[in-house]
Amino acid sequence: MAGWLDPEDEWVFERLPRLAPVSVVARPEVRGPAVTVRAHGADDHRVQFDQPGRSARVRIGGLTWQVLDRAAADPIREAWRQVGRLAPVVFGRPE
Repeated sequence: MAGWLDPEDEWVFERLPRLAPVSVVARPEVRGPAVTVRAHGADDHRVQFDQPGRSARVRIGGLTWQVLDRAAADPIREAWRQVGRLAPVVFGRPE
């Protein structure tokens, strides 16, 4: 969750526009959006705002997300919040 929800990185996501002026071009045969990422252990993370690209870059370990707008960032961040709420239940650990 670090990288997506750290309070000190909140400003990066606040600078994103509600919707990007251009969309990402995808091949017609691609159905999505969908992504699955499996990770374990702990990785360093870095969040930055790319001024020329007007995007957020979230790097966790060797994986980097480039997020163009709040329409993309907000659901990802809410999903991580949900993971944080469910983790104690799934793993049987108190919060």
